[in-house]
Amino acid sequence: MGNMINKIILDGDMVLKAIEDTKRQLISALNNNPSDLEIEFRNVNKWDISGIRLMYAFKRYCVLMERNVSFKFASNEQAEITKEWIGLINKHL
Repeated sequence: MGNMINKIILDGDMVLKAIEDTKRQLISALNNNPSDLEIEFRNVNKWDISGIRLMYAFKRYCVLMERNVSFKFASNEQAEITKEWIGLINKHL
């Protein structure tokens, strides 16, 4: 068997008021499991700068820790809304 993948579901907008919860979820997923991570976005209609910064910092941290992170979307509409931001994040790392 290859590497296990730890799947994290982020449900809801990636905006300031949700960031603390999201950050906790990401950190506990990292700490509890040494595997690669797959993040699935669900019900994301809005991003703000805090959401983008969080995902950027998280991805950067994973790169430093040599952990793979992949992003998935619950639906095509979600992918459309999110792909611009994820593209930016991926391009800068």
